Amino acid sequence: VGTAHFAQFSFGLLSAALIVVLANAFAKLIKVPHLSWAIQTMALIPVCSALTSLEPFTYMRRMAFGRSVFVDLVPQILITVAAYPLAIWLRDFRVFVWLLIGKSFLSLAISHMVAGHCYQWRFRIDYFREMIRFGSPLFVESLLMFGALQGDRLLIASSFSLADLGGYAVAGTLAATPVFALWKIVGGVGLPLLAEVQDDRAKFEKRFAPIAQALALAAGLFGLMMVVGGDYIMVILFGHKYDGTGTLLACLSCAQAIRMIRGAPI
Repeated sequence: VGTAHFAQFSFGLLSAALIVVLANAFAKLIKVPHLSWAIQTMALIPVCSALTSLEPFTYMRRMAFGRSVFVDLVPQILITVAAYPLAIWLRDFRVFVWLLIGKSFLSLAISHMVAGHCYQWRFRIDYFREMIRFGSPLFVESLLMFGALQGDRLLIASSFSLADLGGYAVAGTLAATPVFALWKIVGGVGLPLLAEVQDDRAKFEKRFAPIAQALALAAGLFGLMMVVGGDYIMVILFGHKYDGTGTLLACLSCAQAIRMIRGAPI
């Protein structure tokens, strides 16, 4: 874990540095050069992630999820409570900037509070090499995922107004959030169960089947709900200014439903 902390810190600082350096170019791309400071401020998020303790997540291998859930859930609840008063006070996009930074800082603080072990760095070259070897394909996949999930928004931001981007971003977020939440739950619970029987094909298939079936059922219900009630959901959650974006939400939700089916841990 100490070597993992060191690797996480190193790559987190690298990510923060890249955000600071590329902020001006990105702000010009989306036609808001005067807001480059806000993008640079977001570099605090990978800094917080770089210092987060990984100890609470090691308990998941023993099917003990309390600490990791605490790290994820409590910051989300606190920023949700803070969102309305902060919106009344600032009344602009800065609300989202500070909420995201606040969530990262709270996750950092709580991860150390419930870690159960002292936060420490270690460096073993064999562990570090293994992390690089194992993580390199995942890093490439993450870049591809970022391009798939955010590339369309960059194209829209560079070609249309921020108002158009806002509608697209809201629909995209609403379509993707349930999928990622379900993936996290299935990954956290399903992977340890499957890892226990990875060398026994019959038992592996017996445990894998209900996971895949549950994901397929959830995907179908999710897609159907968004197709039938997409317009109503957008208006209820975000107001009449997003009326008419239900079709976009339905299309994006169906695409996410297909991704959900493919999300069974293998």
